[in-house]
Amino acid sequence: MTHGPVLGCTSASSVRTVTAGLAVVAMVTGCGILGGFDALHMAGEDPGTFGSAIPDVPGDHSYTFGAIPLCVSTGEVATIIDITPIDGQNLQVVAFATDTERDHMFGAGPIGLRGAGFDPDNRSVTAPCPDEHVELALELERGSAASGTGEGFVVRYETESASGEMVIPFEVRLCKGDLLGQGCAPA
Repeated sequence: MTHGPVLGCTSASSVRTVTAGLAVVAMVTGCGILGGFDALHMAGEDPGTFGSAIPDVPGDHSYTFGAIPLCVSTGEVATIIDITPIDGQNLQVVAFATDTERDHMFGAGPIGLRGAGFDPDNRSVTAPCPDEHVELALELERGSAASGTGEGFVVRYETESASGEMVIPFEVRLCKGDLLGQGCAPA
């Protein structure tokens, strides 16, 4: 019985084929292997998926979530350009900011970004991985029609040498009613 090549136990031609395939995947997805596209990271240990479900959030009212620690692994400054929800329904990112001057992390609350003490003009990540971090805060809002949901967020950023994107595995539910109603219960 024969099997395809196993990486680590392959001939040189198999390694070249696998490497070429990985390079094509990296070019198509715009991340990882080529050009340092993986500069921005969540600081600390991989949290896996995390999230929050907030009941009875009025439509068209902001809710700010902080305490998302980010760091940069390349020694460059990463500037966040855009943040969008993944599979978001009736949820929008109103504003976002980073902060290094806080004594403690913000957490979350029914307040706008500025009211929570963040300046939307601050969008840089300078803290080197793995020992330091900056806090990222997101001001989110659901429309008035239904609960707002997102299955994570895509963060697009630029450094001096490259641009890239990362995913924050933060699931959000801004519920129109209680947590069990309106399709707002966390999965």
